[in-house]
Amino acid sequence: MYGLKYARLMNITKTVAPYRGNVNRFPIGHRRHNTKYFLVREENHERVFDIVIGTNWSSKEFTKEEYEALVDSEKELVRTYPAYDGSGVVPDKFTYFRYYTTPHIIGVVRPDNTFEFTTDKMHQGVRVVLSGYSQGWLHSDSRRGGIVYKERHGLFHPIYKGMRVNCESMTPTVPYVVQSRYVDRKVGKELLAGYADMFKTTEVMLKAMEWKTFVDTMKEVVDEHFEGRRLTMNWNDSGGRIKNDEYLDLAKELTNTAPLDAFMMFTLAFDVDRMSWNIQQDSSRSWADTELPQLFMAVKRRFSKEMYKKTPDVFTDHPQVMGRKYPANEWGVRVEVNGKEVEQYS
Repeated sequence: MYGLKYARLMNITKTVAPYRGNVNRFPIGHRRHNTKYFLVREENHERVFDIVIGTNWSSKEFTKEEYEALVDSEKELVRTYPAYDGSGVVPDKFTYFRYYTTPHIIGVVRPDNTFEFTTDKMHQGVRVVLSGYSQGWLHSDSRRGGIVYKERHGLFHPIYKGMRVNCESMTPTVPYVVQSRYVDRKVGKELLAGYADMFKTTEVMLKAMEWKTFVDTMKEVVDEHFEGRRLTMNWNDSGGRIKNDEYLDLAKELTNTAPLDAFMMFTLAFDVDRMSWNIQQDSSRSWADTELPQLFMAVKRRFSKEMYKKTPDVFTDHPQVMGRKYPANEWGVRVEVNGKEVEQYS
């Protein structure tokens, strides 16, 4: 956070006038950018700077009686809206809201030249602004846990609420540990052993099957076990739709007796390639010869992933070196500070 150094902000308070009507609100950069500023306050008898980007909005709802009890000047700040229920507007009934705005404080700069991330959410606008104040970039990386900071020369950090870094070097004041999750192959193989025969049998059957035959068979299996219930949601009536858990329960029941049927139910349960919707629209489409093999691999990967997620014992943690870029990981990472897990910004 090179652009938010304590000495620079302190110099601004001495050389730049605060915004009109305030004694402690100063611009960080160009004065016209009046949504980006800092507030001066005292903490432990020292001056600290709250960095503000934009505005937080909140609201309070009033009952009719509370609204009527307000004085006229306060009533002017309350907005009145028609009340709604499931059928539409309710005649002669209203809801009353007052909206409040507060500064969106994203962090605090202290006299030891550190910046502490204090915002609850770090959306794209905040990341862009903070990147401009720093010597690197903040961006979202889902396979590395969420929001991360990186520089050209290799410095790399996960970013979490409460993290405090030196404004010049971006070195955290409190060390953290990144734990990357990996699948223990031996445990994973044992976990999936009961489904190995099902996938072997299905793979052979699909190589000799056309797409239309596969789809028609899937419809027959659904009709046989669910008696014509809908595969997808009806906008006017949510009842009657087959739930994913029902597909999963049936798939597990059929695994050893009807492997192809079980595979089809897993396909619907995970909705691979939006299958529940696609098979209702056009089961006679002409597909390439490789379509079913591709579907088989997609279902198998998704099945394995879901099984792993439900079995924590299949994972092992591997610590990474603080400050270095760690490998992307689809199974997730954990950030620990003083032995306790912290929540990385997402």
